Amino acid sequence: MTLSVKVEPHKATIRIEDNGIGILSEHLSNIFKMFFRSKNNNKPGSGIGLYIVKEALNKIGAPSA
Repeated sequence: MTLSVKVEPHKATIRIEDNGIGILSEHLSNIFKMFFRSKNNNKPGSGIGLYIVKEALNKIGAPSA
């Protein structure tokens, strides 16, 4: 995973990237839904990570990308 932050006088841009296998296009509309997981297997992950990030950003009034 890579995390970068760019700070300017009136804004900050946070960029998070990972090296996972990616998300199929048919799942993109669901990735911010609570408990969504694109695969139903026994691997770790609760499906709330992206949901929590989106909600936190909404609470502070951050614009969407």
